[in-house]
Amino acid sequence: MECFGIGSESQNHLRTHTFIVVEPCLPPIYAEDWTGEEESLFFNALQKCGFGNWQDVSNLLKTKSAEQCKAHYLQIFIDNENAPMPPKEIQPKAEIPPPPDFCTDPQDSLPSIAAERNLAEHNKRERTTPAEFAGWMPNRNEFEIEFQTDAEQGIYGITFSADENNEAAFMEKLNALRTYSDIVEAREERIKFALDYNLLNDEFKGFGPQTKENRAFEEQLLCLAQVIPKDELKEFAISLEKEIALKRNLNMLHTWWENGVVSREEGLMFNALEQLNKDDKLTPSAIEKWNREAAQKVESQEYKSSHDKQLLSPAENALCLNFGLSSIEFLKQKDLLIREFIFRGKMTAEIAVSFAPKQARAMKEIFRLMKSQGLFVKDISELDNQDETTNNEPEEQEEQPKSPVRNEEQNEEEEANHSVAEEENQVSEDVQSTENQETNNEEEQTEENTDSS
Repeated sequence: MECFGIGSESQNHLRTHTFIVVEPCLPPIYAEDWTGEEESLFFNALQKCGFGNWQDVSNLLKTKSAEQCKAHYLQIFIDNENAPMPPKEIQPKAEIPPPPDFCTDPQDSLPSIAAERNLAEHNKRERTTPAEFAGWMPNRNEFEIEFQTDAEQGIYGITFSADENNEAAFMEKLNALRTYSDIVEAREERIKFALDYNLLNDEFKGFGPQTKENRAFEEQLLCLAQVIPKDELKEFAISLEKEIALKRNLNMLHTWWENGVVSREEGLMFNALEQLNKDDKLTPSAIEKWNREAAQKVESQEYKSSHDKQLLSPAENALCLNFGLSSIEFLKQKDLLIREFIFRGKMTAEIAVSFAPKQARAMKEIFRLMKSQGLFVKDISELDNQDETTNNEPEEQEEQPKSPVRNEEQNEEEEANHSVAEEENQVSEDVQSTENQETNNEEEQTEENTDSS
């Protein structure tokens, strides 16, 4: 102000520069980031350029961008409880929406992708894709023929003046604008739906695996796509399809159980036979073919192996796989150890190994597995410590001092072994006497034949 008032100047500030008179700024009226002058210029620009021409409004306003002008108008005159009148309180700064995925910069108008020029660029003579049939214009993000394409005729020529006092005419114009706004929203929803489901480039293939049942089921769900986002509807459809599949599998397993099916292979054979019966194809030749295939499958080693594995627990199957044992071999060894435990009254890893020294490791693991399952226990109190005893059992036990209890066990074992030895000797003597008797009978028969001769 000194340069204007008293003509003072400095090396970097001359008093001959241009002067502009700036009026005091008015406080905000509707929004905290818009001054009163900006609101006045904004209304004048709207009356001059028309609603929707935000870039032209911004050019006249000079202090706000096109996005800020649009967001301010929607905040003050559309998205408030007092609409179409402005709010009674000053609003906070309006949020600017993120930029769209399509181009919005001013450029020459381009025809749709279905235009002859665009088709010729792709060496095509006719329309083939859904986007070409619909007249899609990707640069404008709209169609040649929109939903209710003549809706703009309903608001053509609508004007508002300060001198208009007819409330009925005002409400009629306002309702026409609301109707047009609803149509614009419906257009945007349809465009978004087409882009989300990729309907412009290809036919919608469904959410999950396209079986006959799933296809019919998803066709019934597609009506919900108008109100439910694609991701939520997809998750809902897949969860329902899984539920239907689980119910179908449970019903199939129940049918197998009712018909005595005990394995998956038998169930598949049962399903094949049931399908033949359902399709009225159960001819004698079909029955003979099914019986032949069923017999081959039952006799196959793979079927027997899978059937035998169902007799064992997962831990037992893992042990057999680790040591290369078949299910039958494992069951034989298990039966042997159980019978010997009943006969001897006890069972240890050393005793188990003595039955198959060449498979010492396998027998030890079989013994430990059976003991962990609660076998080889005389008293139920021993179950509490059997896991710790089995895990801490050394590979080669050192000689421990003999105790009276141990001596009694050894005496019992020696007596049992002595009894077994006596029984074996008795059996051997009986066999020997039987052989001697047969030999004597043969000699007597030979002598009689000789005498008769």
